[in-house]
Amino acid sequence: MFSSVKKRVFDLVVGKLNGSTQDVVFDGNFMFKFIQGDTKNFEIITQKTDYLDFQSQEIVPVVDAQNIQVPFVDKNERDDFEREFYIAIEVPSTIGVNNQVVIEFQESNPTYQAILETIETFKSDLTFVEGDYKYTFKVKEPTQVNYWKYNSKYYQLVAFTLNLSSLKFGYFGNETQLYLGLKTDESFGKTSDYELDFLQFTPSASKETRPNSLAGDTENNVAINKRTWFVDLTVNFRGNLCDMLLQREVDAVVDNDLIYQLTVVKNTLSEVLGETYEYTRDVYVTTSNATYTKNDVDTITIRLERA
Repeated sequence: MFSSVKKRVFDLVVGKLNGSTQDVVFDGNFMFKFIQGDTKNFEIITQKTDYLDFQSQEIVPVVDAQNIQVPFVDKNERDDFEREFYIAIEVPSTIGVNNQVVIEFQESNPTYQAILETIETFKSDLTFVEGDYKYTFKVKEPTQVNYWKYNSKYYQLVAFTLNLSSLKFGYFGNETQLYLGLKTDESFGKTSDYELDFLQFTPSASKETRPNSLAGDTENNVAINKRTWFVDLTVNFRGNLCDMLLQREVDAVVDNDLIYQLTVVKNTLSEVLGETYEYTRDVYVTTSNATYTKNDVDTITIRLERA
């Protein structure tokens, strides 16, 4: 049986919403939309055949409002999406002065908090692996769409919008973590103080060769003398410990021959190989420059070479 990519992503997002700590249950169908009127177009409760009526569970309805897909023909089976989900949040109402109904949306609403918590999960974890697929997300905060009254209850409809890339084979750059510290720092480790928020990480290896052929040979071949390894790296400056080390290199206010240690971690690749895939190398900062642009994030670009 063929499976819909759209449905797979819908199930993933609803699953993440249900993974919050707010004790709120989300459910829905990716093929239906909310409409106003008397038509009953979504279920407010869910129940199983072995449940008594009073055990019915209230749910938060979710529908897939918009799906813009950019397909690729790569063998890694990549898809890029812009997805928009509508979520109906029940808003409590009270009777105010002059017998007027007062509806006031509170940010502390558990359903809204569950959405915000899910957004933070997407931002912090960066990459998710679900079954045979992996995903990376960029998520917007929910925006107000509409509100309506249904069965004497008031609902605020919000849009939950995200951009995502999906892969079946291959890796995203944000699956790699980099950690930088001084060689003499005994506290150095894989912690936030030393983690670089890199934009581009380009390790390179080159080999010095010499001719290795006789005068009468038809073809030239070579022998290897030495190998050179270096890294070109651009990072966002956040002001943590490792960033300040690089800032001092840019400003040339440190000793010229400081030795650093760089740890490269590829967690997902470790899972595939069944063994740890990471390494630490002693390096010098051999070139460094910073870019300061108004209304933009400061960046630092460096080259690291073996010490």
